[in-house]
Amino acid sequence: MVFVGYLKAREHERSSLAAIEFELELERNINVLSWELYRRTWNPLPLDFFVLTYPSVREVFAPQFRDRVVSHVLFNILSPIYERIFIYDSYSCRTGKGTLFGIQRFEHEIRSVTKNYTLDAYSLNLDISGYFMSINRQILRSLIFKRLEKNRKLRPHEIDYNFAMFLVDTFLSRDPLEGCEYHGNPNLRKLVLPNKSLFGQPAGVGLPIGDVINQLNSNIYLDPFDQFVKRELKIKGYIRYVDDSRQLHNSYDYLLECKERGEQFLLNELGLKINHAKTTITSVYEPNEFLGAVVLPFQRWTKQETVVKFNAAFKSLNTKIRNGVPIDIEQELSCINARLGYMQHFDARHVVRRAIEKSEYIRTIYQFAPNQKQATILNPNTL
Repeated sequence: MVFVGYLKAREHERSSLAAIEFELELERNINVLSWELYRRTWNPLPLDFFVLTYPSVREVFAPQFRDRVVSHVLFNILSPIYERIFIYDSYSCRTGKGTLFGIQRFEHEIRSVTKNYTLDAYSLNLDISGYFMSINRQILRSLIFKRLEKNRKLRPHEIDYNFAMFLVDTFLSRDPLEGCEYHGNPNLRKLVLPNKSLFGQPAGVGLPIGDVINQLNSNIYLDPFDQFVKRELKIKGYIRYVDDSRQLHNSYDYLLECKERGEQFLLNELGLKINHAKTTITSVYEPNEFLGAVVLPFQRWTKQETVVKFNAAFKSLNTKIRNGVPIDIEQELSCINARLGYMQHFDARHVVRRAIEKSEYIRTIYQFAPNQKQATILNPNTL
């Protein structure tokens, strides 16, 4: 169990210093960590934190590598239990349900509620104010414990429930700010809005962003709201990615009622407030944004900031090649194809074509398929 957690923790950062140090004495570190978990003496170490400015300004708290291993251990215990009860259309931190899947489902639900754009319909775009920083850890703990107790009655031998509760309790009872250390430009901290920062939140409120178990926790916390929307409000066209959700219905007035009832449920049951500036009701026949996409009838565009980022990546690589900067040809090929693969999900052929046409130095190393969906190495013998 701990070794599997280790394999997941190193998946995208095997070359990091922390992962290398852990691996140098892998057997000893796994044994020590396993023994601490068995004896219930494990305690998470202080977090490191920094500020990211893209795509938005936010604090990110990074656990120590050994604690990331334990996060994956708990994730692997809780995730199968919650996969059985989560609604189909919640997409955060679920296998096969990333942003592209969410965009496709949003378009599918619009087509469904409008009978393929033959009926009027509206979208309630609900946004929660400072979501991660507003999560009450005691409420979250209670939700998880109730689910584990219910699961214990149905499947008493599925997992070690006492061990799972110990991990949940340890993660949620610790103060994430205790002993934490900031890394990076101190001036960036001033850019973080108060409702986006853990600092200044009441005791026991707020989850640090940056830990895999808290991605799952954020989904668990809003599951009662998902069930409320589906079972009480009877909204068939409901989708959610973290705190960004859409409710689709043919009646504008009913969505107004859903907004009011949903706002009361979030406040009374979960202690959450909606962001009124970002919570709107729009016609599905006007541009509707969700997860970086703009959906219109029979069209799907990518947001302008994604286009800017796509063009910047091509321009940067083109400049490197022009200036003779050494590159890893195969690794860059993988990056190019990943970008092309993403853009093909949108009506963005003209964007891709222009980026390729402007990249004359890239085209000295790579050739692009006529449909511009894939690149290959022009002369493999140069490798």
